[in-house]
Amino acid sequence: MGIMLERISESDLDTLAAAIETKDIYSRGHSEKVTRYAIEIANAMRLSFSDQLILSYAGRLHDIGKITISDQILNKKGPLTPREWVEMKKHSIRGAEMLSNFMFAQGCIPIVRHHHERYDGKGYPDGLKGEEIPFLARILACADAFDAMISARAYKPKMSFENAIKELKANRGTQFDPNIVDVFIEVLSPAKTARRIS
Repeated sequence: MGIMLERISESDLDTLAAAIETKDIYSRGHSEKVTRYAIEIANAMRLSFSDQLILSYAGRLHDIGKITISDQILNKKGPLTPREWVEMKKHSIRGAEMLSNFMFAQGCIPIVRHHHERYDGKGYPDGLKGEEIPFLARILACADAFDAMISARAYKPKMSFENAIKELKANRGTQFDPNIVDVFIEVLSPAKTARRIS
């Protein structure tokens, strides 16, 4: 991507990621799992080391803007009101603004800002559509949504692995980039998983 990255230590990155998860009790381990999924997609697509490094930082920090959201909204045991939802959706913009202060994170900013855009243009914050959405943000969006589906929240039970894959397929070309969905499903296939474990 032509972006020089200033190295940050794993401990520093872990500290930033931990700050997010301390604030949001329902996302413990979420950033780490999203990062793992995103990197597996990137590996399967043979993306460059630079792209994978940017994606690994963005995966760990994509929800950093939630630090600015009130605990009452983040940890509410039930659906958000329309007003609360408007406030929650600000986390992607605020996260991008926060990362603008870190030299190492400059390549992450568009990914963090746009990881809730939808391929059909119905996402937020900017309503970008299709290839208007940064490519790495499209990867992270898919990984992020999948982990959210298979994780329990106060307002919903967790979905089975198999049903989450069905949701990826059902939203192929609407919520998600269809090519990325195809790669991700292949990465998640039992044969691939078995090879990674063995």
